[in-house]
Amino acid sequence: MLFRNYTPFPPLCFESRDENQNDFGVVVLRGSFKIESGKRLRLNQQQDPIVFVDEFYGDPQKSSLKTQASLIPFKPSTDVFVTANAYSPSFRAEPAWKAGIRFGEISKNLFVTGPRMWESRLGRMTITNPQPVVEVPILYESAFGGCYQDKDGNRVAWPENPVGRGFVDKNKREPINAPQIFATEQDARNLSYGTPCTTAGLGPVAPHWAPRTSHVGTYNEMWKRTRFPDLPSDFNFAFYSSASEGLTLPTFAKGSERVELTNLTVERKTVFALPGLQLASLLRFESGAVIPSPVMLDTIDIDAIKMKVHLTWRTVYPVNAGLRALEIRAKDIHAKKKLEV
Repeated sequence: MLFRNYTPFPPLCFESRDENQNDFGVVVLRGSFKIESGKRLRLNQQQDPIVFVDEFYGDPQKSSLKTQASLIPFKPSTDVFVTANAYSPSFRAEPAWKAGIRFGEISKNLFVTGPRMWESRLGRMTITNPQPVVEVPILYESAFGGCYQDKDGNRVAWPENPVGRGFVDKNKREPINAPQIFATEQDARNLSYGTPCTTAGLGPVAPHWAPRTSHVGTYNEMWKRTRFPDLPSDFNFAFYSSASEGLTLPTFAKGSERVELTNLTVERKTVFALPGLQLASLLRFESGAVIPSPVMLDTIDIDAIKMKVHLTWRTVYPVNAGLRALEIRAKDIHAKKKLEV
């Protein structure tokens, strides 16, 4: 098959197989864009490469996922990721404040605090007042979660975030750091030693964390005997949807949505729009048939620290079906429209 890429984005073609043992081809394109507040995303002259493996902040068993690999076959809808620090709205050190993102019609807010600790006082674990700070990195390492060893030496982990803080053995009385990132202000104010609360964040969820693990399927002796190395029959491609709760869209992004970041950049309020690019493929078969097919924008990775956005488009195509050539083209839907963000 000939592959013709008429876009400026680095592509990758590979073959995969679904849970029903059907083979299909995949094309992935990853574009790099610059954030300028009040404008549409601008194409970077130097495009970043395809990401072949998941990138973590450190040891994958002890740190959170930084960048999801591009080398995945399919997502059922669009994920939005945000890498950011939360900055105090007053530009001065504060004990706590809100930060969040609005993407099109959806929004997600967080409540962050300065560092706090649980300390043992008269046999009771009490929490200190938050230290005023100017910024808080939005990392799962600072959200509720964690792991500990029980009395039998077994590892007990919070399934939504095994690298976080606050998930502890209630019988221990050692000083520990408290979480700093919360889904709501009420969660932060009602925080209790040894009592679970919601894991909050904006970045991608690792493949070995819940809820992604609920979609991976059943790998048992029956699978080994009847399907290995194929996927189990109960595998769900929602496994590849890895956005934090509230940032997986109900469908695919249009590619022109307005984005508003509040207290997640040094500007405190940053507004921009996606570039308004629509990608499509054209399948040319040996029979002479020509069939257009959509290319879906399924990953929006916003790096508010570097003021950069990576957009990932993906499409699938039939294999062993006499496909002679596959072309990818891009259209700017705003070519003759005035930008309004």
